[in-house]
Amino acid sequence: MTYATSALISFIVAIVNYMVEAQLGEWKKRRDASRPGVAILEALLEDVRTGIRVMTEIRDQLVAEDMVAEPIVYLPTSSWAGMPTIADDVLLRVLAVGPLAISETPDTYPISQIRTRCRNYFEHGCEHINAQLRLPLIPRNIRDAIRDALGVGNPEDSVIKNAHKTEDMLERARQALARNADQRWRPR
Repeated sequence: MTYATSALISFIVAIVNYMVEAQLGEWKKRRDASRPGVAILEALLEDVRTGIRVMTEIRDQLVAEDMVAEPIVYLPTSSWAGMPTIADDVLLRVLAVGPLAISETPDTYPISQIRTRCRNYFEHGCEHINAQLRLPLIPRNIRDAIRDALGVGNPEDSVIKNAHKTEDMLERARQALARNADQRWRPR
């Protein structure tokens, strides 16, 4: 083997080694970026699930007694208050792994809308209902507004239904991120 041939082989091996290590490093970076996203989505899911439970209890009280019993438990927003939006790096991971998620149905929100739908739930739905519940005495017109928001008369158009859709979207995104974080080869 001549010097030129061995130099060419060494050069090719070095290029291949560099490309493989760069790709493995990129895959590790993607997996590592998915892990905090899973934790963030789990915290959001916990608040949404607790909110659904609280709203359902309040709705049931309003249906049964036409009043809300004291003490009132407010809808939790603590995970959202710590970060007023989903971080960009987590959002990019969610969008990248979106195709890995369980397919959407017409009755669910697309994963690409995760930031908007979470903001709508936490900043609009929860805050609106919590503001109404914080009033010292709940007048009849506000009680009726709460009933309407919680879907007492029309469950198809309610904060609870939108919360279920948000929960489903967050769960699908969390599962896709978790699969991506556990994927050894070719994570998205």
